Amino acid sequence: MKRIKLIITSLILTLSTLSFAEVLEVYTWKAFSGEEERMLRAFSEAAEIHITEGNVSVAIERLDMGSTGEYQYVMRWDNLADWGEYKDNISGSEKWTRFWTKWSRNPAGELTATIAGSNLDQTRLRSDYDKPYVFADNVWEPSPGRTQEMLQRFMIAKPILEATGARVEIYSEGLGGINRYHYVLLYDSWSDLAASYTKIASSQDWLEFQAGNDPEGSTLVGTLAGQKLN
Repeated sequence: MKRIKLIITSLILTLSTLSFAEVLEVYTWKAFSGEEERMLRAFSEAAEIHITEGNVSVAIERLDMGSTGEYQYVMRWDNLADWGEYKDNISGSEKWTRFWTKWSRNPAGELTATIAGSNLDQTRLRSDYDKPYVFADNVWEPSPGRTQEMLQRFMIAKPILEATGARVEIYSEGLGGINRYHYVLLYDSWSDLAASYTKIASSQDWLEFQAGNDPEGSTLVGTLAGQKLN
């Protein structure tokens, strides 16, 4: 019973965080051998249907580092209310039912992971991701009882990294996640990312920040990099 109460409490806290912030769902797919082009065509067809069914934007991202030929189908809503409205609409969509039936009978890839989450910056909107971008995603897991400390360190690092040309977004995983946070650096191009990383390596502010980190406070559990294709 105690475990059930903890799960319910966690769910309530997750949903309250999502209420007024950008909400996203990320579906990671891996194409079957020789089927990459057909899978991307299916993504484009799915995106057209999704966009007509609600206040949602769709980004198709290719993972280039930290992955083995995978793609992310990323759906974004401005807030939890828009997410709920979309879910109601898509559940009764004949177009989506026909598409999914066709896809399921002859898939071009397999779904390897799903997560949902929200942006800690409640001013962000889905339209902020309309333009092409490349990204580096660092996935962190706080040690027990040290989540707030880790988030405070995240916010201290933010202006230091933004001074090198990065746009920093911080996401908390919701349903499907396990108390993990994504520290995402966004750039207009790979050249901009490379230039930023060069500046970070020689930044005195960054060196001082790193020196103040407690390695016991959190663990880097994954890294990904990629770019938006659409």
